[in-house]
Amino acid sequence: MTNFYFIFVFFILLSCVHPERNDFRSSNNSLKSINRTKKPTKNVNEVYMREESGVYYVPIRINGVDMEFIFDTGASSISISETEAMFLWKQGKLKKSDIGETIQFIDANGDISDGTRINLSEVQIGDVIVYDVEASVVHNQQAPLLFGQSAMNRFGKITIDYENSLIKFN
Repeated sequence: MTNFYFIFVFFILLSCVHPERNDFRSSNNSLKSINRTKKPTKNVNEVYMREESGVYYVPIRINGVDMEFIFDTGASSISISETEAMFLWKQGKLKKSDIGETIQFIDANGDISDGTRINLSEVQIGDVIVYDVEASVVHNQQAPLLFGQSAMNRFGKITIDYENSLIKFN
């Protein structure tokens, strides 16, 4: 019954768009939009992070859609808001079969929040693609996009170079 409720609410809210979050979906804003003077090396996949007030953002392509996630070593998984889930649904990038059960999790403030488990067909960072990645949709339209531990583990060895704002995949 809970899944039906989420899907019902999901369809009702499909026409809602959060105007402040549309900028990362623009066709002019690709994963290579961060301009740096130093070029990454060829033998290791390197991706530039963007730092803002001590928070690092990573360009990630989810099911073919460019997004910018907070690189969050404290998060357990990939987490997206209802806004991004609805956008993926409207674009045909998220299917009914990708929607799982309702879950509860503890957020950074210690509060218990409701969410829905989903499957992401493809998660791409730089040239590295992993398939069938478990993620969660936070039942909040303002929730940040988080790239957490379970997804990081799927990418193998990761080195973080804070001095040059790079993530290196070996």
